[in-house]
Amino acid sequence: MLSRFVLSIAFVHSLLASSCSNRTSRAQSALEEINEDSELSPIINSMINYGVYDGPFIGEGNQPSPQWALFERLSKRATPSQFITLTNHASPVIRCYAFKALVGIKSDSVFSILTHHLDDTTRLEASSGCFINNEFTGDVMIEQVIPIYERMPRKISAKQVEYVDSILLHDPNNNLSSVVFSIKRLEMNKKITL
Repeated sequence: MLSRFVLSIAFVHSLLASSCSNRTSRAQSALEEINEDSELSPIINSMINYGVYDGPFIGEGNQPSPQWALFERLSKRATPSQFITLTNHASPVIRCYAFKALVGIKSDSVFSILTHHLDDTTRLEASSGCFINNEFTGDVMIEQVIPIYERMPRKISAKQVEYVDSILLHDPNNNLSSVVFSIKRLEMNKKITL
C-alpha cells in the first residue's frame, strides 16, 4: 500500500515537473520566434541598446523621447500574445514596456502578469521629464496599474489592489519600494472605516 502511495506521489511530481518544463520551453520558444521576427527584433534590440525606460517626454525641455518612439513602433507591430511573451524578456526595459502595452489595451492578462512580477527586483533606469530614477522592475509595473497619485485612475480592481498590497506587506522577502504606498493605502482605509 505504501509503495503505491509513493509511486503515485512520484508520478504526480513527474507530471508537474514535466508541465513546468513544457511551459518554460514554450515561453522560450515564443521569445526565440520574436527574436527572429524581422520587424520586431530590430525595434527590440534598439530599445535594449537605449537601455532606459522613458516616458513620452524627457529632459528639461520635455523633448520627445526616442525610446518612446520605439515603444510606439513596437506597439503598432506586436500582437497582445507577443507582448505577454515579452513580459518575460531578459531585459527589464522590454518587460516594462510590454507590460505597459498590455495595460494600454486593457488585456485580461495584466493582473496575472503583475502578480508574477511582484518579486522582480531587477533594477532599471526610468526617466520621465527631467526625473531619472533607478527603480525595481516590479515597482515600475505596479505604478502602471496602481498610480502613486490618488487622482490618477487605477487600472486594476480594488480587490486586486488589496491582493497586491497584502503580498507586498506580508512577504518578508519583498524588497519593492511600492510597499510604502501599500502601507499608506492601508492607513487611509483604516481612517475611512473608523
